[in-house]
Amino acid sequence: MHKEHGVQDWDDPDTGIEWPRMRQLLADLRMTGIKAAEGYTSYDYLNAQTDVPLDAGVEARWKERFGEMKDVVFVLVDGFILFYDPAVRDALDVKVMLRVPRETLKARREQRAVYALQSESTNPNLAKLGIYTTSLD
Repeated sequence: MHKEHGVQDWDDPDTGIEWPRMRQLLADLRMTGIKAAEGYTSYDYLNAQTDVPLDAGVEARWKERFGEMKDVVFVLVDGFILFYDPAVRDALDVKVMLRVPRETLKARREQRAVYALQSESTNPNLAKLGIYTTSLD
């Protein structure tokens, strides 16, 4: 929690992700191979979704290649504090850390400067606040 404002601090590894919930989701996905447990709710739809252009040739090659892998399930997770939790790290079969110049990170972060908070269970003030705005400066 942010000490001054009393809201969830997205830059704090301890509170930026609901770790028990993330651990359970990864365990459920590993067990079923297809979906989260009954009652799981994602809050991702509350955040801005940005289309990323993809070359048609690259897309066709990926579809063909991934289409050959009938019994493989891919779960992609991303986030700059994702590797903080040992149990989450251990639940991932393949981990990739991309090193990106600070200027690029700052520009991307500023494009998504407003975040929808995860849940009211994280902070009782969420019902009043609804969003948390952040800046890298």
